[in-house]
Amino acid sequence: MEKYQQIMEMWLPGFQQRYSLKLEATDVQMQLTTLGRRLNEISTGLNDAVVSSSRETIDKLEIAMSKVYKIAVFLRGDYDARDVDDEHKKARGKKDVIDPTVLAFAEMQARAEEGLRQIGNFHSQVMEIQNTGIAPLKQKITQMIEQNITELESIQNQINTAESSCQNMQQSLKTQTDAVQSLEKKIAESETAATFSDIGFSILTFGIGNLINHGPLDPFNLHGELDDARRRYSDAVSSLKTAKGRLTELCQSKAALESSRATHSQLQVEMPSLQTEATITESRCIMLQNQFSVLKDTSTKLDLKVRKVQGDALVTRSTAYSKDEFVAGLFEICTDALIHSRLMDEVQMIKGEIFAEYGGPIPDEIAEAGYAVEEKLKMRNTLPSIKARL
Repeated sequence: MEKYQQIMEMWLPGFQQRYSLKLEATDVQMQLTTLGRRLNEISTGLNDAVVSSSRETIDKLEIAMSKVYKIAVFLRGDYDARDVDDEHKKARGKKDVIDPTVLAFAEMQARAEEGLRQIGNFHSQVMEIQNTGIAPLKQKITQMIEQNITELESIQNQINTAESSCQNMQQSLKTQTDAVQSLEKKIAESETAATFSDIGFSILTFGIGNLINHGPLDPFNLHGELDDARRRYSDAVSSLKTAKGRLTELCQSKAALESSRATHSQLQVEMPSLQTEATITESRCIMLQNQFSVLKDTSTKLDLKVRKVQGDALVTRSTAYSKDEFVAGLFEICTDALIHSRLMDEVQMIKGEIFAEYGGPIPDEIAEAGYAVEEKLKMRNTLPSIKARL
């Protein structure tokens, strides 16, 4: 039981140190893994958000432009010459086609804003990972490595001292062993001589009584010296055992530190790739924010323009709003709406409806506006869409 306890006393400190170092490194490794997984999730979520947001925004823009087409249909013929007695019906008709259009563009703008907000949220998450995750971990790994180097230097110095101490103690033990053996030999020789040679001397010197009563046969106190030598030998054995135990403990600590150094080095190797991944993801967020801002800005511009048409036609000037003004506003909307090839059909239908059913000569300014739309349609065939860039 005592031997087992001694073994545990030597083995346990090294085990505890190795376990503590391994636990610390494992905790850092888990944090790195968690951060890497979060970045992957952000990247995947970013892709999904961009695809769905751009698609749904364009979907809503298509719906809104289909309602613009209904306005164009509402304007068929000589809109300005319609019966004045029918002004109430005319105003009601305008409201019926314009209000749903305004609502449709508002929904399109809201979806674009939501998409931009989602991208911004992912960007914030990446920055949080960089500032509160990667940066502290990088600093911690650096500190762990520096501490490891310092502790290894210290432990090596202690090992050198312990090894030197063990060598001295081994020499001391040899000296004590030789001393014990020498005294044991002297005593044995003395006892033999006393038995066979010194009996007469004992009688003459100490008297017959001493011989009969086993008088002193150790006049030089060799047995006392032997007891002292054996005690010193026992102390030397105990000291050497303690020193060797300490040396073993130090070597175990060194092995644990060397193992942790290898682990720390591996963690240090993994850190740059994680930093690179975070930087790439952040750069992509910024790029997508800039690109998606175009869609959001376009949606805002379209929303403002259709609201201007609404305000001019229904509120500000009411029935005095002419067909030419109406059409000019619709063509402006068509020009700005051509951000994706999917809108080409709707824009072409609106332009065709206006020109085919104008109800009279087409004013030069309207013809020029229509020509500008036609040129934008041609350009649309040769340019990538916002969705494609996203």
